[in-house]
Amino acid sequence: MDNVLFPQSDVADPYTLYAQKRATRPVFFDERNGIWALYRHADCKRILGTGSAHIPGQNAALLPSFNEAASMLLSGFARLANPPRHANARQAVMQLMACMQAADPAQLLARLIGDREEFDWVDISKKLPALAVLTAFGFSSADIDTALPNVERMTKIMLPNKSPEQVQDINAVADVLVSLTERHLARAFPSLLDTANARHLHVSNLVGLLVQSYDAGRGSLSNALLQAIRREPEMQVDWERHVVETLRFDPPIQNTRRVLTEDVELEGVLLSKGAAVLVVLASANRDEHVFEDAARFDAARANNGEHLTFGSGMHSCVAHRFATRLAADALAALSSNGRLELLEQDIHYEAMVNARLPKRLRLRYSS
Repeated sequence: MDNVLFPQSDVADPYTLYAQKRATRPVFFDERNGIWALYRHADCKRILGTGSAHIPGQNAALLPSFNEAASMLLSGFARLANPPRHANARQAVMQLMACMQAADPAQLLARLIGDREEFDWVDISKKLPALAVLTAFGFSSADIDTALPNVERMTKIMLPNKSPEQVQDINAVADVLVSLTERHLARAFPSLLDTANARHLHVSNLVGLLVQSYDAGRGSLSNALLQAIRREPEMQVDWERHVVETLRFDPPIQNTRRVLTEDVELEGVLLSKGAAVLVVLASANRDEHVFEDAARFDAARANNGEHLTFGSGMHSCVAHRFATRLAADALAALSSNGRLELLEQDIHYEAMVNARLPKRLRLRYSS
């Protein structure tokens, strides 16, 4: 396949395609989309680790359309920031993470599932990560009820191009989430708002934690459970090792993009300054030069933590330990309530280029 920007809904097994590219054209130029794609672990890690590969900017023509709250988020998110702004934004995320308290996954699941014996795990997984973050920061139940329905709508802010309708929706949601977040931080952690810049970065990046937890979190929870049901129906697994191997073997985020600020040579190929680059994380995670028998799911492998799902370098995910622990503890709590049966074996995926996310996983507790 020469089109490297394919929706995951259109491909039953993208990993076969990735393996072909690693073996034949690991540094590949997609003329149709004008983007380089990297498939080997070493090349992907090098680009992620260099300061000359930047996060692509937002569409400048859209920026005047955003209101004050949405503009504040876009300019404050660590995930979208490049040097020199990135260092301060990342530091704000680390300060926020230090304020988090442990949330009990069993209580979170009880709030989301109740006493139902049948439910859609994807629907639960969409809410669980944001609920965990809000609970860990001590938000009130009323604020959580207000915030949760708006997190999915806010994820559109990460798209480089947005329709006028999406911009309008982002503006409305930004007002709600920024106001709610600032009010809570002022009450619970006032030292994080002691200057205008601190307010900007801490409010923005707490909202950013909610936004970034949505797709990555739902995907980790869904993909890990799916792997367990298919391989260990009795659920007798070491959940933390199982989650880490799932993040390598079938990661929710398949790729990420960068723009080069200077020439880079890879595999004898020159990628020029200004080039767009697709870093195919899911392919790097199955590189046979790094992972022995890489196409086999093995939770006991010694180096499964070398996966690139959480990135590498300056934009590596600060919350990776929180995310992994949450998924492991939530799945342990879920499976402790009884044997789970997958009601539909034919799994369909969202029509997304960068993420492999099941649309639905209908489950039932069986005796």
